[in-house]
Amino acid sequence: MMYDPNLLWLIQKNQEDRRAILELQDILDELGVRWIEFDIDFKSRLLPLPVGIKAEDIVICHGPSFIPRVDHSEPFWRVGCIFDPFLFRWSEFQRHWTDLMLSSDGTLATVRPLRTRSPVKTVLVRPDADSKKFDGGIRSPEELTNLLMTLPDDIGIVSASPLEIEAEYRVFIIGSEVVAASQYRKNGSAALDGFIPNQVIDLAIEADTRWRPKEAYVLDIAKSGSRYGIIEANCITAARYYNGNPRAIVTGLCRLYGSKR
Repeated sequence: MMYDPNLLWLIQKNQEDRRAILELQDILDELGVRWIEFDIDFKSRLLPLPVGIKAEDIVICHGPSFIPRVDHSEPFWRVGCIFDPFLFRWSEFQRHWTDLMLSSDGTLATVRPLRTRSPVKTVLVRPDADSKKFDGGIRSPEELTNLLMTLPDDIGIVSASPLEIEAEYRVFIIGSEVVAASQYRKNGSAALDGFIPNQVIDLAIEADTRWRPKEAYVLDIAKSGSRYGIIEANCITAARYYNGNPRAIVTGLCRLYGSKR
């Protein structure tokens, strides 16, 4: 297949998994798609627009460190990162995928009113937004109280009942098609060698028919007891592939954004 010659992958150079980056570059070379590396300054709060990018270039930004360091109101970053900070948040997932969510009893509140209540039970908490304001996880009443004292008043926090998670899976969806999937955790430990149950794929397809945050994204799905549910959606260009087929993912993105017209 011929791709638009203006298609260009902007690849974060300083990623931990260098082997995966080399594999990505080999795939792009085989597809005849251009790529350049971009060394991200981790101290920078706002990345400058890359030098040498032409207005006609169709850019895909690959790497986890673009998302928290770019101005998403800038069209270049908004399109290239395949991400929208207003849509990739738990409250949006819950609004559109209500009964498909794993934490179906989750509630959203900002820090200020939560500080006025005395936590009485252990809960699962996480940021509403796709941010690193704090690490999501299970917190005791004392731990939650201490956490709230460290956070800004307007941070959105999701609280839900803790669940025992048996397995976790990542599904890659491009143009409403499931192109790859991988297990990545089993009973709390990393596990890449498990098979993908049909229920995981069926759930991903059902979710996509209802709503999608972007035309390409990943869904993290977990099994708890007899039930499968959505944990969250993530940016496909910032997500680890785990044991998902990288060629299928890269080819799918090139086809979606760089099909020759």
